[in-house]
Amino acid sequence: MDIMRGATIVFMVIVNNPGDWNRVWSPLDHAAWNGCTPADLVFPFFLFLMGCVIPFAFDRRLREGAQRSQLVGHIAWRGLALVGLKLLLSLYPFFHVTHLRFFGVLTRIALCYVAAASLYLCSRKTGFLVSVIGLILLAYWAILYALPVPGLGWPGKDFAFLDPDRNMAAWLDRQFSAWCQTWLHTGILYEKTWDPEGLLSTLPAIATTLSGVLAGQVFRRRDILPARRPMLFMAAGGPAFCWGCCGGRYFR
Repeated sequence: MDIMRGATIVFMVIVNNPGDWNRVWSPLDHAAWNGCTPADLVFPFFLFLMGCVIPFAFDRRLREGAQRSQLVGHIAWRGLALVGLKLLLSLYPFFHVTHLRFFGVLTRIALCYVAAASLYLCSRKTGFLVSVIGLILLAYWAILYALPVPGLGWPGKDFAFLDPDRNMAAWLDRQFSAWCQTWLHTGILYEKTWDPEGLLSTLPAIATTLSGVLAGQVFRRRDILPARRPMLFMAAGGPAFCWGCCGGRYFR
């Protein structure tokens, strides 16, 4: 995990500092919309690694006698601290409150941490966590493909599937932004009509974090020899990769 974390940080620094923003090497540039480049893997790797350490942290505290209510308070405090830090960094140094963006990397990390850690406290059983991951991904797919977008119609019939501006995720982002503008007089979106770290797209990010939780459990199990762990990860990662490739083709 330490090696993966270090490599991810190195790659993040390279992606954020490509040398010349007018001539960015394509693997170091994020996909404009529906796609994936190596640069798009940096954030999911961080979420995966965050999930990996959850079993280490919580199993130790539960073994030491910590109450679940204490851990719930710890989860809530850490989530709020991350959101507060995100808002502070967004405001600094000019503090233009009316141009504040609530969504962002730290906000998504906070939401994923709170969701994954809370689910882990509910049940540490592998079957439960795998089922939750599957349900999250199926729900996300169904919402994008099977539900009509208010005021726009049905995906695939009234507009193309996964149109950047006409999908349920973008609609929810606009509704959230409109509510914030009305009641808080702030709350902009990164892409004006949608946000890459918006509400609905946080669902698959939670699934990524939970997959890290499962990997962390494998690392913690002493009955699994270190030499067997790579084989287990390949056995789980191979089908997941194929499922993702097939799902990606269908999503398009």
